Amino acid sequence: MSRLFTFLLIGAVAFGIAVLLAGDLGGEVVKVTTFDEIRTPFTTKVWIVDQGPTLWIRAGSARAEWFQRLSQRPGIQLERNGRVANYRAIPVREATPGINALMATKYGWSDWLIGLVRSRDNAVAVRLDPAG
Repeated sequence: MSRLFTFLLIGAVAFGIAVLLAGDLGGEVVKVTTFDEIRTPFTTKVWIVDQGPTLWIRAGSARAEWFQRLSQRPGIQLERNGRVANYRAIPVREATPGINALMATKYGWSDWLIGLVRSRDNAVAVRLDPAG
């Protein structure tokens, strides 16, 4: 019994490490900075896809803290390839299935692996419009 427990424990730890690595090493990762009510910055790493000229990110859930902040204050900063630009973040729930498909295509095995842990049913697509 102890060998089975050890095997299961090692398997669970290995799976957890694989999921964590998939998030950061599974493809392009950008930094999104959101701001609270007193303009305190919070930086979060997320995946990004391009749909023609439009940039999209995705919240795993509308309850995510960074998503809550951008819902209250949609002005964000995006760091991509070492460049920082300002955007207005617009949640577009009806676009989520299409953005999920683009993410799955771009991120492949990483998206699949994380999908085993986190359902896409609660995800929310966020369109990034350049701030003018």
